Amino acid sequence: MAKFSKKVLLFFLGLFLLGSVTTETLAHEMYYMGSSPISLKWNNIVSGRAQLKINGDNLSSFYTSSPNSYYSIARDSWNGAAGKVSCMQESFSSATVRFYTADATLWEFLFGLIFQYDFLGLAEIFSPSNAAIIDEYSAINSQGKIAYANILLTPYTSSFTNVTSVRYTMCHEIGHVLGLGHPDIGNPNPSTPQSIMLSSFTNQTYYSPQQHDLDDLTAKY
Repeated sequence: MAKFSKKVLLFFLGLFLLGSVTTETLAHEMYYMGSSPISLKWNNIVSGRAQLKINGDNLSSFYTSSPNSYYSIARDSWNGAAGKVSCMQESFSSATVRFYTADATLWEFLFGLIFQYDFLGLAEIFSPSNAAIIDEYSAINSQGKIAYANILLTPYTSSFTNVTSVRYTMCHEIGHVLGLGHPDIGNPNPSTPQSIMLSSFTNQTYYSPQQHDLDDLTAKY
């Protein structure tokens, strides 16, 4: 996540620190072929629930310190969402969603000297065949299935504007792992509902999935 939104080598989500929140719409995918949506969803589904096995061992103490850490709040915010998601803490070796605090060298490589302080998070998603899903073509080749993911967070924690922006970013990236796209950009009918999946952080006061996101989960799963 970041103060900006774009695609760089790997699929990721960025955030702008400007904009507004207005009307509500439904069902936004991460990728489209023209105006046709390419549906992506988590591959491991049991009793109608996406099973996310999550680990944060490679996060810095900024993200994990205290029982009510940013990491645990983000993980738990999706657990049970719309009755469609189960989020479980797992060991690193068993996890299918792994959080990392990125190395500063990697962050500079991905975003450059000028923008490295503007980007806050990045979701890498992979198909069951271990192929990175980075565009509409790889999304089609994945047969619509996301098997595992890495979530990278900025090493420059002073880039966050406030506590809510940290929680929003981490929760937002898990939304991408579930196959949710931005409602306000990158689709044929952009809108700006109240949603954890908006491409920009605009001093929202919430940091968990909103009704729009729950509706999207229900439609997808």
